[in-house]
Amino acid sequence: MSRRFAHLLLICLIAITAIGCSRAKRDANLKANAPTGTAEFGLWVQPETAAESFQTVAEATAFFDDLKEQKVSTVFLQVKDRQGDVIFATKHAAAIPGAEHLLANAARGANAAGVQLIAAYPVFVGNPRPGEELIEYTYDESAGHARVQPRESGPLPRLNPSIRAVRDRELAILRELAAVPVDGFCLTHAGYPGSQADFSDEARAGFEAAMARPVKVWPDDILGFRPGEHRPVAEPGDLWEAWVSWRASLLRDFLFQAQGALTVGTEVRRPVLIMAEGYYPLHYRQGVNWASPAASVQKAFPSAPPRYGGTGTGAIFDGVVLELLAPIPTIEEAVANEMAWWSSAEGASRLASELLPPDATRWAAVTPMPFADSEGNLSSGAREAFLRSTHECARANPGVLVLDLDYMNGWGLWADVQGALAR
Repeated sequence: MSRRFAHLLLICLIAITAIGCSRAKRDANLKANAPTGTAEFGLWVQPETAAESFQTVAEATAFFDDLKEQKVSTVFLQVKDRQGDVIFATKHAAAIPGAEHLLANAARGANAAGVQLIAAYPVFVGNPRPGEELIEYTYDESAGHARVQPRESGPLPRLNPSIRAVRDRELAILRELAAVPVDGFCLTHAGYPGSQADFSDEARAGFEAAMARPVKVWPDDILGFRPGEHRPVAEPGDLWEAWVSWRASLLRDFLFQAQGALTVGTEVRRPVLIMAEGYYPLHYRQGVNWASPAASVQKAFPSAPPRYGGTGTGAIFDGVVLELLAPIPTIEEAVANEMAWWSSAEGASRLASELLPPDATRWAAVTPMPFADSEGNLSSGAREAFLRSTHECARANPGVLVLDLDYMNGWGLWADVQGALAR
């Protein structure tokens, strides 16, 4: 089998060889379709802030009034915390104690203030039930060999998309979320945490059923390890391309159901967005292909498996929130650092404009955190780089979403970000 897809493991070090005429074409397309004026200003708000600010409708209204004065047009309110508890009434998930009313209060307050409220729901986030854990294939240095084992929860516990019961519970919760009168929805964390999960029995059974034959050597026929300079590194096996396409197909089918859970049977059709890593050639690791099925995926992503293009979800959703968190503002800077052109905020935005339907809403999600030093300080140079990255996102996308409120307050970024949003 061709090892072309294995190149993705080193893709951030790819030298640029084809910027020339393709760059000129992208520049012409962007100029013809570039937004004008000032980008929409969106702000991410955590559940902890909701608990402090939305205990009453009056408090919520005052909160959104303050944000409107800061030129914020849209708030993405995260409605589920890291443990999987929510801030709205539900029978299928645990609510944060005393928080069942917070989203309803926020919806009324945002409406009164004239601010758009998007309920952001982290789909496969939360503490898994026993027997439903994600299973990772990793190299155990202490044992000296690779092993399949449950994924450690870490700071962000994740649910297993491969398990039907997990998917069904998430759909039931989304149907309850649809009853809250917000202005729209955004699904986040709608895939796998990385390419080394999930290798559970459920994932194996689903993959083998799709191939109509068993995997002879599990999981090495999909993913193995080879010696590296300092430690063994993951290397795709003969079935890797089929595996990547199968995961993307499973998630595409689930996301079609998720979109329906939020829209079917509701009185008003509200937009549903998906949030995903904005650097498209890397997002295969999470399994969600956010491009349009009609997009020329192989042209933008030469190493993609042939069947990967058919797994696109771009036509399912009303738009995409692109996480553009790498501290590289422009294509020129990416190339100068021997990085792929699309690893910059400018380049990733341009690539997204080619891969999504022309009428799709695009938000670029940015945060100053990757620009800060190890002690959490934002130097003047880092601040300037973050603002340039934000400006590049504003030039190429209708809206910019800043993650999150605490950073804006802590580093006093309000006025600077407003200036960066001007095109």
